Amino acid sequence: MVTEASNTSLLPFLIIYALFFAVYLYYASDLQVDLYYLIKAVLLGIGGGIALVVAGHFFIYLFPNLRLLFRELISIVGGLTVTGIVILSLLSGVGEEALFRGVIQVKFGLYTAAFVFAVAHLPSLALIEIDKFTKLILFVWTFAAGVFLGYMKEYTGGIVAPAIAHTINNLFWFVIAKFHKGDW
Repeated sequence: MVTEASNTSLLPFLIIYALFFAVYLYYASDLQVDLYYLIKAVLLGIGGGIALVVAGHFFIYLFPNLRLLFRELISIVGGLTVTGIVILSLLSGVGEEALFRGVIQVKFGLYTAAFVFAVAHLPSLALIEIDKFTKLILFVWTFAAGVFLGYMKEYTGGIVAPAIAHTINNLFWFVIAKFHKGDW
C-alpha cells in the first residue's frame, strides 16, 4: 500500500507522465493490438530491459563517478514504498517512451528523440556535485540508451517494447537506490 507521503510525492510524476501519454495518444499513428505484435514486443522489452541494466552496470564499472547519481535516486525513491517504486517505474517507463519514442521520434526522427531524451535527463544534474566529464559520460550513456530504445520502437513498430525495457531498467535502479546499504 502506498503511504500518504508516497502519494503526495508521486502526484507530480503522475500528472507529468499522464500528460506525456495523452500527447502520445493524440499523435499516435502506431497503435497496434494484435497478439503477434504484443508477444514480440513483450519479449523484446524484457530482453531490452535486461540489456539496459547490464550495460548500466558496465558503465558504472568503467566510470565509478556515476555512482554519485545514486544520491539523487535515493532522494527521489527513498521515501517511497515498494508499491510507490513500481508505480513510479511504470509511469516513467510508459510516459517517457510515449513522449520520446511515440511523439518526438515519429515527428523528428530517432536521433533527435534520443538527443532530446538525453538533454531531458540533464537538469537534475545541476543538483549533484559531479565533474563535467562524468556529466558528459552520463549524457552519452543516456543518448545511447535513447538510441537503443528508439531502434526497439522502429523494429517493433510501437512503443510497447521500449516502454517495458525502460520500466524494467528504472525499476531495477530504483530498487537498488532504495535498498542498497553502504557505499556503492
